[in-house]
Amino acid sequence: MAIYDLYEDECSEVKRSTTSDPMAHILTGKGVGSQYYSIEDEAATGIVLWEVIEVDQGFKDPDGLLVDYTIDEFLTRLQDYQWDVTTRRKLILLPGDFIKFHPKYEVPEELSVISYEKNSDGELQIELGSRQPDFSDAWEGSQDRSNGYSAKYLLESHASISSTASDFYINDATHATAPTGSMVFDVPSSVKDTDLLARITLELSIELKTNKLLTVGCCALELKTASAYRQYGNIIGWSPGVDISEIDITDWISAPAEFDPLYDDLSAGTLTLTGAWPTGGSKLIIEASEASGHTDCTGSITINSPSGETITLSGAGEYASIDTLVGLPTITTSQLDCHLKITVTIPNTITLGVYMAEDYSETHSAYTEHPVLTAHGTMKFWKRRAIA
Repeated sequence: MAIYDLYEDECSEVKRSTTSDPMAHILTGKGVGSQYYSIEDEAATGIVLWEVIEVDQGFKDPDGLLVDYTIDEFLTRLQDYQWDVTTRRKLILLPGDFIKFHPKYEVPEELSVISYEKNSDGELQIELGSRQPDFSDAWEGSQDRSNGYSAKYLLESHASISSTASDFYINDATHATAPTGSMVFDVPSSVKDTDLLARITLELSIELKTNKLLTVGCCALELKTASAYRQYGNIIGWSPGVDISEIDITDWISAPAEFDPLYDDLSAGTLTLTGAWPTGGSKLIIEASEASGHTDCTGSITINSPSGETITLSGAGEYASIDTLVGLPTITTSQLDCHLKITVTIPNTITLGVYMAEDYSETHSAYTEHPVLTAHGTMKFWKRRAIA
């Protein structure tokens, strides 16, 4: 429903022009982690115009914005014209608001405000375009948090974790069995809790590690988990030294959909752990924090005492165990009087392979002359806030 009716007689200037963005018969939205969504005008004939647009934080799943953003931008591009009007009426507007515009001798149209500004004469200059409220307008508006619009956006749910891969080698078309690299991430068991609407991304930095002067051309990067190809895990047209950001790896990560902490209470001499040990569980994360009347976070924790691992706590903060566990441990504490929260980590291994299109001319018997690579990865964990 329009928030204002605006008549041509109220305007000092009215102009109808082509839209500011070119029409596209096929529009492809490129989102995060090489995710794509395309929409086309199936009735188009003759020369077909195709354009790719970047969608910031664009995820393709039902909770993401890649599909909706691309569709709305496509519909906007199909508009043949937009109205540019100037009026002295005092209107309070935001991009995406409606105005029902009444041009003389034509059918009134409900149009969305694309942009507006006040000129030096105190007149309001308004661009009117899309015929319905536009998802892309709303999303662009949400970038300014001060306007109060609560769109879907990402907030950090857990601290990021990093891993460095073992040295690995470039493959070529003939010799495609060079050792791959691997990164192991000890992922907190709670990162995919259903309440988070979780999103997990991976950032990669891969460099050549060799003393030889090499010219390595365009390559393909292949990422796997458990020896299986993964969606968004094949990245073509990549070259060593080019960082890769925000690969969507949510579906790659092994973690329970719901998992409560083993312990979440005030400290005691012996901690009573609850819940089941998750499949693949490995190490512990201990979070010490002050509570009312219980502020002493200096002491120690022993896992599977008396001969197990002892962790010294120097104050409030997060601590990680080193020993690999296969089930619920026995945990005792010393000199602690604070709140403790204990969760489990689950190791997730990501393997990396790099392939050249052309053969590398040096000897390949032991890959001693093959280009050597090293990789560093950072895994980030997000939760999504939905529209209220």
